[in-house]
Amino acid sequence: MITFDERERLNMAISKEKAYQIVHDFAQNAVKLVNDRIQAIFLVGSLAEEEYVPGRSDIDTILIVSNFISKDERLKIKELAAKYHADFNIPKGFGCVMITEDEITGCGTPDKELFPEMIRLKNQGKLIWGNFNTEEIRQPTREDFLKYVKEFYSWLRENYIDQQPDDMTFDAKVNTVLYEIRLYVWAKTDEYIFSKRKALYRFMTLASFERNEDLEKVMDYLKSGQYACHLDMDSLLRDISLYVRKEAELF
Repeated sequence: MITFDERERLNMAISKEKAYQIVHDFAQNAVKLVNDRIQAIFLVGSLAEEEYVPGRSDIDTILIVSNFISKDERLKIKELAAKYHADFNIPKGFGCVMITEDEITGCGTPDKELFPEMIRLKNQGKLIWGNFNTEEIRQPTREDFLKYVKEFYSWLRENYIDQQPDDMTFDAKVNTVLYEIRLYVWAKTDEYIFSKRKALYRFMTLASFERNEDLEKVMDYLKSGQYACHLDMDSLLRDISLYVRKEAELF
């Protein structure tokens, strides 16, 4: 059931056109804020994939920044992103990941937390400001990415699957299901798919999972933003996680 607060948020939803305006405005202000420290700004996520759902989707960006950017300059950009989140009431936040030129091209050693962002930028990135050749983006090796997978998924399962928080929302459960689905697809194909709909479709064609009818309801939710009636997300999340742990055999 949709709560009053949820209904109010949907009524104030940001249209796709407005979301694009917000991203361009953010890019211009970020560049002004730190002068020559930004080489390029890319849009990623649901808006870049044309899967944006007003009232449910967040806005995500990746900035290619100078190797010489300071902590204070990084903080200024983060604060600007937080201001856009608050001013426009963007669901789940205004994402703003910064990757240095050396990290993105392989000249430096990026934190493993940046590995999925580098894959996402290569596969999803839409240039909003600046100039950068995405062919130069270093892609993590399978061994590198597995290090990220082991750490992130161990944390995810411990905190959001094996013991689900009481305040975990329907949307958060859907996103956690999708994390498990992405892991399965990556284990079987070496492809980590960020598009929610594409990842779900690929999983349904690859896996022999018994609850595909429920996954079809999840797909409908991703397309429409409307809650799936009679869908037990708690059990679906547990079942799909158990399936992936058994079938992917990664750790």
